[in-house]
Amino acid sequence: MNAAMANRALDDMDAVMWPLIPGGRIPIEPLARAIQGSPTLNHFNLTNSQVGIINTGSIQKIDTAITQTQGSDAEGIGKIIQALTAVVLAAHELTADEQAKMVELIEALSQQVIEGRKPAVISALMKSLKDGLIGVSAAVPLVQKLWEALQALGS
Repeated sequence: MNAAMANRALDDMDAVMWPLIPGGRIPIEPLARAIQGSPTLNHFNLTNSQVGIINTGSIQKIDTAITQTQGSDAEGIGKIIQALTAVVLAAHELTADEQAKMVELIEALSQQVIEGRKPAVISALMKSLKDGLIGVSAAVPLVQKLWEALQALGS
């Protein structure tokens, strides 16, 4: 609705301007389809029970980051992040709230790998992940492997 209103405002401004040079408009149909449709994930398979627990937007961002690491110096890190996220989503040792927090931390870490690579931020995120996943036996070696890969990358 906001996009439609913005387009209308642009139409109104174009109507009073001379010479008429129409500007770009926000594509409303693709936005509506994206909002209504379920997320397309290339690296994860979510069940209906998990969708209520986690923020699918976070999973989409992680999924996108994994795709962006392919063919780059961080491809190995993307694979580890994919495995770690899958373990977190399947972890019965974590409450729903803890799972959501861990997914948010992985999302932030994956964004750092793609965009920022700020060592202090990555260190803080890794410490929080390590502390939050200490009771998940399948995640502990993945967290260690991820930390080593990040250090080798120069983060």
